[in-house]
Amino acid sequence: MLAILKARINYFVYPPIIQFSPPRTGSTLLWNTLRVCFPEREVKKVHRLSKFEKNYRSAPVVASIRNPLDSISSSIQRYGKDPTDEVIKEQIQEYEKEGMWDILEIKNKSNVKILKYADFAFNFSLMFSELEEFFGKKIDAELKKHVVKTYSINKVKEKSYDYGEFSNYDKEDHIHGKHISKYSGASGYYSDFLERDQIEMVYRHFKDVFDAFGYEID
Repeated sequence: MLAILKARINYFVYPPIIQFSPPRTGSTLLWNTLRVCFPEREVKKVHRLSKFEKNYRSAPVVASIRNPLDSISSSIQRYGKDPTDEVIKEQIQEYEKEGMWDILEIKNKSNVKILKYADFAFNFSLMFSELEEFFGKKIDAELKKHVVKTYSINKVKEKSYDYGEFSNYDKEDHIHGKHISKYSGASGYYSDFLERDQIEMVYRHFKDVFDAFGYEID
């Protein structure tokens, strides 16, 4: 109990930047960008938020969201599985536990910045400008260059290949094996990967997320 109290006091005195996102939404890119560009701050990476974190307004939260169909398609591939109905159901359960509902709860809070994967994953300039506006601080040009050079999708794909399976990863930057799918982060490829009834299954289950962020199905 005392340890929890101390941790919460530290949150008030030295609030971290919380990088929160459902998996496969560009969270690792955002987390690495934040820790490189704001080296003076602690950056905490999570896929789910505690009740305390959802209601605590002093810590800035930088989140990402992606079309749930692309996220789930990417997630299936990282595990090396085929998109069977049973696997789709497993993924729906995983995403329920890993932030998909949490992002709806924090969507309109003043201390939260949510970036759409399709907007920033291939547009580092937009990502930097959104972060600068949110934090009210210019990011050093050399730090930006380092992020672009180190975490562009081709560099991550190259490094990821050397790690093999997803269970293998770099403990510093959290880049896993199979970090980038064969679709190289494209948007909308789920229609080539999933069957129509599977697409509709995911859509029905996460319809509130689709509606909240303006995602539609083809």
